[in-house]
Amino acid sequence: MTVISLLFRFASPLLIIAMSLSCSRLFAVDIPLSVLWQSQNNVYFDARQNGKEYSWDEQYRAEISIVDFSYSDMILNLTLDTQALFTDPRLRLRELSIGYPKGPWLIEAGSREHGYGRNFLLDTLPNLNYDSHSYIFQSMRLNSLKISYQSPGRTTELDIGGNVHNQATMLVSHLLAHDYLNLRLSFEFRARDNYRNYPVSISAIDFDAHSQNERYITKNAVAFAYHLNWDDLPAEQELYLQSEHSYQIFPNSYLHSGIVYQKRLYTPSQIQRYRFAVQQDFKPFSIIGMTELVSIERDDLWLSRVISNYHLNQNNSIGIVYEYAKYQSSDSRHKLGLLLDFRFDLTK
Repeated sequence: MTVISLLFRFASPLLIIAMSLSCSRLFAVDIPLSVLWQSQNNVYFDARQNGKEYSWDEQYRAEISIVDFSYSDMILNLTLDTQALFTDPRLRLRELSIGYPKGPWLIEAGSREHGYGRNFLLDTLPNLNYDSHSYIFQSMRLNSLKISYQSPGRTTELDIGGNVHNQATMLVSHLLAHDYLNLRLSFEFRARDNYRNYPVSISAIDFDAHSQNERYITKNAVAFAYHLNWDDLPAEQELYLQSEHSYQIFPNSYLHSGIVYQKRLYTPSQIQRYRFAVQQDFKPFSIIGMTELVSIERDDLWLSRVISNYHLNQNNSIGIVYEYAKYQSSDSRHKLGLLLDFRFDLTK
């Protein structure tokens, strides 16, 4: 593969968006565009790796999004991003939806990631933890027709579709939104589970709330998967629970705590995470101290991190992370990394 073809593969989506922006100026249309670049470059020291005590690791995330772009009588959402290991300069389609609103109704067609457990604060400290921007439980690609009905404070949605692996899928959800509370109830049926080739039904509750002065914020998710009795296989269950709480104790001082629990049908079958973090902002700097206990079946992993960020402005920062990890009674592992978080946002 030539250098020119590599550049074309990566640059072609950017050229399309650049042309769209140029056309938007000609036709006086504002496109709500956001562009994100995040990276971690890490050096590890691990005494257990005889002959390779020092190692190098890196992760990247580039994302281009157009959110709720309205033109004529249609609505567009588009998100492109990269894989975390940026060895192949290729953008992938994260989400695409084209919608037609009619009064309180919205009819959409497209493709998106779907699952349970995403966008929790402690999953992104520091940025670019593995899978921190993906769904933790029962993640899938949902290609569907979506019909929504919206009334004040309430939204009801129906997705009908699926994919080749999960086959036919139906998802029903109901959102209640008030000043300090969001509650989503959902139920779905998949003809095939992600890991087992028989049907599964999933019931879930998402609950977000904050105090009137926003000093206290909580985010919670619970999902229960019931695997039907199928072809002489017994009925089985899976459970996912995640709860996170943030409290502002003083101006620019915050406490964060969280718990994650998973009981699933594949190895490792049981995972628990207990997290606690302290954050202090000294503009333009912020310092975060974090400790985490990860219990994987009968094995324990302790993680402690110190993160320091220098904020160039509201959307851009450069940081350093130090991480200490200890697995059971083995020798410890040390990590020192450089963090970059840059955003170009026309949605605000």
